[in-house]
Amino acid sequence: MEEFIKGFWTNGEKRKKIQPNCFLFEFHQGNQPRTVWKHGPEITFLDELMWYVVSIPAVQDASISRFKPVSLISMFKNMHFLAIYSIIPDIEARGFSRTICLCILHDEPVFYQFYVNGVIDQLNNVLKQIRESALPCFSRQLSEYSGRLSATIDVSPESANLLRNIELELQVLLKEMEIIPDMNQQSDCIDFFNRINNDLRPIEQLFDFKYLISSIENILHNISICMFSGIVCGKAGYRESIPSLYFAGIGNQQDGLPYQKFASLLLSNSSLIDNNRYSMVNLIKSRIIHHCAYTLMTGRSLVIESDNPSAICSFAKRFSLFIPFFDSSHFLCLNEAVDSSTIPHRYIIVSPCYSRDNQDKVSVLNYDKGFYEGVICPSTSFIYKDFDFKNFKKETSLLLYIYQRIKELSSCIYIDLNKIGEPKLSISSMKLLPDDDIIINYWIGVALNQLYGKKEPQYISNTSGIGIVTFFE
Repeated sequence: MEEFIKGFWTNGEKRKKIQPNCFLFEFHQGNQPRTVWKHGPEITFLDELMWYVVSIPAVQDASISRFKPVSLISMFKNMHFLAIYSIIPDIEARGFSRTICLCILHDEPVFYQFYVNGVIDQLNNVLKQIRESALPCFSRQLSEYSGRLSATIDVSPESANLLRNIELELQVLLKEMEIIPDMNQQSDCIDFFNRINNDLRPIEQLFDFKYLISSIENILHNISICMFSGIVCGKAGYRESIPSLYFAGIGNQQDGLPYQKFASLLLSNSSLIDNNRYSMVNLIKSRIIHHCAYTLMTGRSLVIESDNPSAICSFAKRFSLFIPFFDSSHFLCLNEAVDSSTIPHRYIIVSPCYSRDNQDKVSVLNYDKGFYEGVICPSTSFIYKDFDFKNFKKETSLLLYIYQRIKELSSCIYIDLNKIGEPKLSISSMKLLPDDDIIINYWIGVALNQLYGKKEPQYISNTSGIGIVTFFE
């Protein structure tokens, strides 16, 4: 299993294959179904897949105002797919609604993990929102349509029998949606109500299509990582073997969290995490996240100042992703001021105030006031290149990406230590510059401490400057 994970993340082609295909299909009345939108690599059997998916009777006797999307997981041509069916109200359509289907396709059985991770709920909510966004216009048009029908029956009583079924259907819908007919409408010919219109306007005109696509693409941004979590869970109960470097306690066989549970916990709580005020994403533009990473990856301590320490603790613990062999003893949360003498062997400290002594060893992040004060990551460090965060908008995706990247880098040390048993790692083998020597030497020291019980490694002083950087949420 460990070989599977290492092979996946170091193989660009395998990583591309995990990207899902996504399609939006429409059940077009009186005409062939059509693909409204598609995302991902081309597939040769798209038309066959579309016909297969739209032929499944997932939506029957649907309530326009209270409809909830219907999800289905199945297979087609040895490929796994998730189909989510929904309806869009349209006054011109038969039954006053049009059916759409969001279909995600992949060659691995990862979709059951979507239930655990909350991805299906996110997709359902997007489809629910676009249906609800179309309701105000539809309600107005339905009121006018009903008023026109009543006016036609009043003018031509003989038309009552011909329009009876439509009138009954309208009465049910008007009551369900609590809509009052607009009795100021003019009558129309009977054919206006009985004709079947197969030349419907594009469904993209019925709601905010750009919002739908951007929302789906944001979710797809997280899905590839979620799929990896699903594949891991499906393949085996993955746990790393000591003495591999582990971070944030993930993979620690004694009291740590196996990777797939870490990913599942993050993704299943993504709404809470992504909407929290305290976010690493807000530290990307100012590069404060890189300075904090450099602080911790070189064995220094990071003090996070806050007037309400308990409110920021969960955010502070996210920085443990940069700390090798992290455990709970390395974290401290206090409701009183601290100085360097009160925080030995602590790497993340939450406190209302830090005394600012020994700033070469301790950096400070004050999120509430919007500034970082401490060691500055050298401009030539690999951290800027290998932790390229600029495209991340979601905290959950960022956290999973950080863990994936730091494990890729640390695996080089793990491999060399097991191969030769001595810290003779060549910096050039990792394509690093001398400014990063401090990180590698510190990590080697930590690994040797775990392997051979040597003294707790200390950070190695270097020429990095001390500075203050501000940021805005």
